[in-house]
Amino acid sequence: MSEHDKYAQLFAAEAREHLSEMSRALVALEDEQQGGEALDSVFRSVHTIKGMAGAMGYDVASRLAHNIESLLDELRSEEREARGDVVDLLLEATDVLDAVVEATVAGKQPPDPSDIVERLVLCRLADEGGGGPEVGRAAARETRAALPGAAGPSGISSIARAGATSRRADSSRVRVDIRRLDALLNLLGELTIVRSRLRALADDLESEGLSEAVEEASKLVGEMQMHVIESRMVPVWQIFDRFPRLVRDAARAAGKEVELEISGKELELDRSMLDAISDPLVHLLRNAVDHGIESPDEREKHGKPRAGRVGLSARRERSRVVIVVRDDGRGIDRDEITSLARHRGLLAKNAELSDQELFRIVARPGFSTVEKVTALSGRGVGLNVVDDTIRGLGGSVELRTEERGGTTVRLELPLTLVILPALVVEVGGQFYALPATFTRESFEAIESDVERAHGREWICWRHERVPLTRLQRLFGNGREARNGAKLKLVALEYGGEKLVVSVDGFVREEEIVVKSFDPPLGTVPVFSGATVRSDGRPALVVDVGNLDGASYS
Repeated sequence: MSEHDKYAQLFAAEAREHLSEMSRALVALEDEQQGGEALDSVFRSVHTIKGMAGAMGYDVASRLAHNIESLLDELRSEEREARGDVVDLLLEATDVLDAVVEATVAGKQPPDPSDIVERLVLCRLADEGGGGPEVGRAAARETRAALPGAAGPSGISSIARAGATSRRADSSRVRVDIRRLDALLNLLGELTIVRSRLRALADDLESEGLSEAVEEASKLVGEMQMHVIESRMVPVWQIFDRFPRLVRDAARAAGKEVELEISGKELELDRSMLDAISDPLVHLLRNAVDHGIESPDEREKHGKPRAGRVGLSARRERSRVVIVVRDDGRGIDRDEITSLARHRGLLAKNAELSDQELFRIVARPGFSTVEKVTALSGRGVGLNVVDDTIRGLGGSVELRTEERGGTTVRLELPLTLVILPALVVEVGGQFYALPATFTRESFEAIESDVERAHGREWICWRHERVPLTRLQRLFGNGREARNGAKLKLVALEYGGEKLVVSVDGFVREEEIVVKSFDPPLGTVPVFSGATVRSDGRPALVVDVGNLDGASYS
């Protein structure tokens, strides 16, 4: 990579952060209580981008940023009011600036921004009575003229070099390609497997000196693992800051008034995990606006404020990250879902739906209660994407809904995707890993303790009647217990639902390295990955969230 390319990537990374802040601040600009602070924030961001683009020789980006800055300056001096149409124009200009930056850094011809430049100038001149449209067209021509050289000079200006060098000298942080961190974490995962094998060998050889050395090495590997995982952590605001704009646009498209409340933005999450949950959160927020929040008149009719509230929060709970999306809207119509599910053969005639069973129905591919497809929803893919993605990440989804009281969706996720604690069990001579996050307790019972009702089996766990799934029967490779025989059981909890599974034997708790897994055709769809144990033998990672559905279908 050339010196110019290195500084171009640095420019792009910093510009993306400023563009994200611009989008967030422009949405906040419409809130009178945040107006002044938001305006200062967006002005600082666009001014910084203009300076960096100019120093790099990116004339098109610099000119566009300058025209955005000029309109913002009039808002700051209170020559112009931050009306909705002005904010719309600034948001559109921010999108164009984003596209120009990305294309320019990639060495591609950037999109022609002359139209948005002309509109920015005309907006400034609209109330001044002088200059006329010709001034706007002249600014557009100047911007268009800069297009042929927009990819920047072959070298790097002394200004850019000095600025970047200064930033590096003043900062204790460095930017690292995520692919390098991915490779490092994968290697660390392999080292974790070797560590487990060394422990087993040391136990077999009964060598005190070897055992001490292995334990010392294990501590070092554990510390290295912690530091590598921490180095991949980024604050969730990097995606959360995109959502005020999304909710604003969705509300305007639906003709609704919606306020978005965000908390926990400083919580850190694995970079890969953060990228993966972006789409599910988009679907949940759009669903909240389109399906959950009522129209202003309907809300007023039911004694609610005209503006609906949507909340997005993130917090840490032990070794898990919990993200919650909630709204104070109409809630899910349980009767409508039940009727549709029965009509489509998804639900027995007299069966009632719990909240979690309700989620399983509405998260099925293609399931939708909307007759007309809109730009926001209606194709029956949103909640299916949420469910598939979160379960694929080793997480869980829990839904709670109340008529006229709103809907809450809770996502639980592990801190990292690669190394997970798990309980390894044996079924039919094969090994399976149950993620420790969902494992509550291993215990024993006898066959006569099993009850049979409603077409399935139940067992008592901690004074509660809980569904029982026999993994031997599900996997088709285990021993059927005889009456009076002892049952080895594991209690699981996923998305607020409890389930007990029977196994042939408990092996041990291990830290496993999860590898992607494509199950053969005909395999029961309850595996989310695979791992290699300390003795070199493979084990399949069980998708706990899909166990009960697979066994009960």
